[in-house]
Amino acid sequence: PASAAWVVTVSGRITDEGGAGIVDARAQLCVRLHPSGELQCVWPARADAQGLFTVEVPASGRCMTAAVMRVLSPGADRATVYCPLALPLDQAAVSIAAPYVLPATARATSLPPRGDAQTVRTVVFAGGLELDVAPARFVSTAGYDALAAVRLPASTTSACLPAGHDAVEVVAFSPEGDVSGAPFAARLTNTAALPVSSVVDLFVLGGLSCTLADGTHVPEGVWQAAGEGSVAADGATLSVDVPCLTWLAYAPR
Repeated sequence: PASAAWVVTVSGRITDEGGAGIVDARAQLCVRLHPSGELQCVWPARADAQGLFTVEVPASGRCMTAAVMRVLSPGADRATVYCPLALPLDQAAVSIAAPYVLPATARATSLPPRGDAQTVRTVVFAGGLELDVAPARFVSTAGYDALAAVRLPASTTSACLPAGHDAVEVVAFSPEGDVSGAPFAARLTNTAALPVSSVVDLFVLGGLSCTLADGTHVPEGVWQAAGEGSVAADGATLSVDVPCLTWLAYAPR
């Protein structure tokens, strides 16, 4: 069909910020099947010592209307990347020219003990980030004890992570995970020098599981509006809500 593509293999490369391949990183292709629209995720391909990978698409998933690549390094303190794949209509073997870059995240500098897992406590990260977390409401296989994050200028993110909307900064978390119930509150030092008491628009990147407070599921690889944040009256900090721990971006209104 004209609206669908037939893809047999997808190949590419996974690197760190310096361009070195990440051995054993994973590339997982998730596709929307034609004509049902059903989501099917292919078994992840492993990257070799140079970071090269090839995903073999099973026959049942080759006719697709959309596709997203999920790229991660299991067990490493690195953010998971979700990248929509441009589907060629005239070739079955897709080769991705630009590498997928997995940025390193840093573990919390202050991680209060679990104690009562329902109780909110403040987790502090390097770079001027505080996150108010109730461990029981962080839905992730790795969980609370492995929390890590990194702040990056929006201009330095991978081409497949276009925060858009004139975003000035993104925050990447690992391990990725959803937040059950209300979003976690967070505070960022105002490194972008945004005006006192100004408002910013928030955007979150959909991942394996990312749900907004109203129950809306954010599709994989999609940047979706997620409310607003504000700069404190003293201009020192920016208060935001974090609905899921994937990637968060903010843009001046």
